Amino acid sequence: MKSLRILHVANRAEKHWGNKYYSFPYKINNGFVRNGHCVYWFSDRDVSRALAPIPSRKLGVGACNRKLLEVCNNFQPDVVVLGHAEIIRHETLAEIKARHNPVIVEYDIDLLHVDNLKKIDGRNGYVDFYFVGTGGKVLGELATKGTRFAYIPNPVDPSIDCLENHAQADLPVEVFFAGQISHMVDTADLRTQIAALPKDMPEVKFGFFNGVWGHAYLRLVEQARMGLSISVGLKNAGIGDGSYQYLYSSDRISQYLGNGLLAFVEKRFCLSDIYGPDCLVEVESYEELKEQIAFFARRNDLRMQQAAHSYRLVHDEFNERLVANFMLETATDQPYSHDYRWPTRVWSPPAAVLASNVSQA
Repeated sequence: MKSLRILHVANRAEKHWGNKYYSFPYKINNGFVRNGHCVYWFSDRDVSRALAPIPSRKLGVGACNRKLLEVCNNFQPDVVVLGHAEIIRHETLAEIKARHNPVIVEYDIDLLHVDNLKKIDGRNGYVDFYFVGTGGKVLGELATKGTRFAYIPNPVDPSIDCLENHAQADLPVEVFFAGQISHMVDTADLRTQIAALPKDMPEVKFGFFNGVWGHAYLRLVEQARMGLSISVGLKNAGIGDGSYQYLYSSDRISQYLGNGLLAFVEKRFCLSDIYGPDCLVEVESYEELKEQIAFFARRNDLRMQQAAHSYRLVHDEFNERLVANFMLETATDQPYSHDYRWPTRVWSPPAAVLASNVSQA
């Protein structure tokens, strides 16, 4: 692929002073650059806050949108990539399209809960492609107003995910989890139940943490053999292709696998469909989770063996360069240069919608 001018509009989180340096926007930005593209990163939230009369993101929205138009005039992007960029108004995107005609794409790696679906639907027709962290048939339900949809996984980045815990036999923490025990779901949800693990399994060395960011977080990951990548699920969402949580995971999956931890996941998200059956430990219940933790705590050799396999797989097949390349090849209608492990189907709006959009253009 030829070198492209990419305008990446996403939050650098400067107000957190480096605490979010391992987040998705940083990894995908690295992927664009390492693939040989010219990238200008416009941090919409930081720009909005900086241009406000007082340090308030909301008060600087109008000025931020005007500055983005100025950047487009100066940079002349081939592709505009938006990441959770709610500050950028629909009419601003329409003006960018009318002035410069770049390909405009957006990514959203959050779970497709009701509020997120409303936000995505609001962009429908204003961006050319939408990449989301949930896959399968539900994307056909979203592609109704002119925007095409595709799935993207959470990438690993070797410059960020640089630990090799799979090669360490004697690590002090056997099972690691960082994050809040969610109250968004009912008490039967596995994400809520894991809070009881240290009490129910006193023989296992757990490390549960909340509110830890930046390098302090990765220093804790460095001490762990296994990690709980148990995501918040949707009530009565179903299982498999067609579910609004099919192939979804938080970015813990890349942080754990990419640093050599053995990862436990919930089977209803069907992640083995892309990672394979030998990469993850999939469980269906709290009791099964306890059984699997106890087994791998006893068999440290098998923990290291499976984690090593997972580490090689994600660094080879789910790295930041491949995910970034897939997004650009999809957005620019290029043939795929790699046999990607994840679903590559692009879900398009009905032909009548596309024909209507062309006639109005």
